[in-house]
Amino acid sequence: MWITDGIGWKTAKPNLKEAYDEIENFYTLLDLENGVLEKLFK
Repeated sequence: MWITDGIGWKTAKPNLKEAYDEIENFYTLLDLENGVLEKLFK
């Protein structure tokens, strides 16, 4: 699982692109605020 602040997309695009291709669960802090973890682990 990878959680980013969203701003990281602007400064670390190559690293995030590589991670996105390899990691199944990729979320932003906004996703966490909107309860994504609760939905995943229900």
